[in-house]
Amino acid sequence: MKLEKITELVRQLYGEAVRVKVVPDADRPANAFVGSADLSSFHDSASPLAQKYGYGIDAGWSVLGQVNRSMAPSNPTPIPTGNDMEDAFEAVALNINNMVQVASATKFPAISFTPISIYRTCLPADPGTQNVESA
Repeated sequence: MKLEKITELVRQLYGEAVRVKVVPDADRPANAFVGSADLSSFHDSASPLAQKYGYGIDAGWSVLGQVNRSMAPSNPTPIPTGNDMEDAFEAVALNINNMVQVASATKFPAISFTPISIYRTCLPADPGTQNVESA
């Protein structure tokens, strides 16, 4: 495939999202919280974010998020209706859903979470005040 086609496929699977990975213990990087955040919620677009902070940030940022616990079955099965056209569309929809799951789902020991806020406290020159910077 051409690079443009691969880029377009990634854009279609991930959309305008930023993957957020929080690793509470550097000695156990597989035990991470993994989520997606809408790019429009950040002050910068994707390229400036990567240029400013890189792809792995260890700079005193704090993350508030909600841990997701899915109760959905891992492989939903189609339920035939007897209408060949409807059953075929359902099969296609389930296959697309499986592709999205492969692209964005987490597997234990990683845990899915929804980031709510990403911020850090900046120490100002005047110790009597405190500033908060958010991503």
